Amino acid sequence: MPGVKNIGVVGTIATIGSEVYKRKIGEIDQRINVYSKACPLFVPLVEEGWWDNSIAFEIAKEYLDDFNQNNLDALLLGCTHYPLLKGIISRVLGEKVKLISSDVEVSKTIKGYLRKNNVERSHDQEPVHRFYTSDDVKKFKELGRVILGRELEFVEKVDIEKY
Repeated sequence: MPGVKNIGVVGTIATIGSEVYKRKIGEIDQRINVYSKACPLFVPLVEEGWWDNSIAFEIAKEYLDDFNQNNLDALLLGCTHYPLLKGIISRVLGEKVKLISSDVEVSKTIKGYLRKNNVERSHDQEPVHRFYTSDDVKKFKELGRVILGRELEFVEKVDIEKY
């Protein structure tokens, strides 16, 4: 990561507690300063659809204000919910801080995996959308409809403890 010296990482309590991002970034370049912060209220904000209101802004400000003292170059959004808060997070941290979003990186990884294993859908095939959640299926469908602007037909609950 040329030119990057200070990276912030936000995630759930479990993710930040694991220090996985801090370790992995350190493996890439030990000169990078990593500042981590658990932001547990971000998940319910997103699940309520409150990703762009005054409540979300105040909570983001409370969580992220400390990062303004660290002169961040980038902030890694370490939870699948957090990309929906990009607008609020950018307002709090300013546009100079590059947001690194897990949704983009996961998509790139999955695309590479599908290509490598020759299981990409051909362009003449209709896509089949399947969604998996570790939470309530009904709530996931409602939120998915708001985010994607369409009904989610296939949603299945999975037990992540099995993996």
